[in-house]
Amino acid sequence: MHPSAFLARCHASLHVVLVGLLVLSTQLLGQAPIQIPFAELRAGQFNVGLTAVENYTLPTPEKYFLNGYTDKSGVFHAPGAGAADAYMKDKTVPVVLGPDGYHLVDGHHRTTGNYLLSVKYPEYPDYLYATQVADLSSLSMDEFWKAMAEGDGRSSFIWLNNRGVPSSFSNLPFIPGLTDDALRSFSANIASAYMAYEILDPVLYFQEFYWADYLRGKVFLSGAGWETAGGNPNAAFVSSSYEAVAMEAARLCRLPDASHLPGFIAVPEPSEVALMAVAGVFLVLRGAWMRFKPSRD
Repeated sequence: MHPSAFLARCHASLHVVLVGLLVLSTQLLGQAPIQIPFAELRAGQFNVGLTAVENYTLPTPEKYFLNGYTDKSGVFHAPGAGAADAYMKDKTVPVVLGPDGYHLVDGHHRTTGNYLLSVKYPEYPDYLYATQVADLSSLSMDEFWKAMAEGDGRSSFIWLNNRGVPSSFSNLPFIPGLTDDALRSFSANIASAYMAYEILDPVLYFQEFYWADYLRGKVFLSGAGWETAGGNPNAAFVSSSYEAVAMEAARLCRLPDASHLPGFIAVPEPSEVALMAVAGVFLVLRGAWMRFKPSRD
């Protein structure tokens, strides 16, 4: 390997290790939550699955806002802004401090749910609480974006496809500017309900977006408003039946074309299925023979 290439690789590896150590040190040492207005927090993606937000992440903080919240220390906060504040303080989101301010690393759906509640209820806080997992504010903007793209060494901290269309770092919105991607919600649903792919653990950032982009030109649910939320009415498979679209999408997710995507679940080839069936029959027959064969005594 050429010396310059070797040094470049070492530099990249060192940076990944540095970010990892910063994250680890934050988790081990802890820190006071940082209050950040929604309008001042830069997102790491362009879209969220709005259906997922409304069905799964928004109801919990709304419940506590309306009914009150008992925090981790056992103190009860009466319904209203105080309860919402206490809940968000207990459920911080991870951020990286960059040269231009705070950038959200994860928790976009939960953050969006809280933001939508601040729009729905005038007394709801217009901020959230975050935990800083890294301070990269001393880097130049070019170095900063490179570090965000490298992420934690396993996955990037940013997703630059806007409803499937590549965009740029500079266009990443602040939290109020996040828009709906119907395929993001859909891809998450079929992973859990139809075993279309495996949800990875530990979490891989943006995993559902990989699958949303894969399915975007392949399936379309008509009559559901997908055409204004990243869907393609000219997709290869179009139906007004959610069940039909979901089943077709799950089938497509198991094809070899999707084998490069995170969480891919391979389906055995027909020849492999036949071989397994023959082997199964053989083992059953062998077991029966061993059990009932005549004794030699």
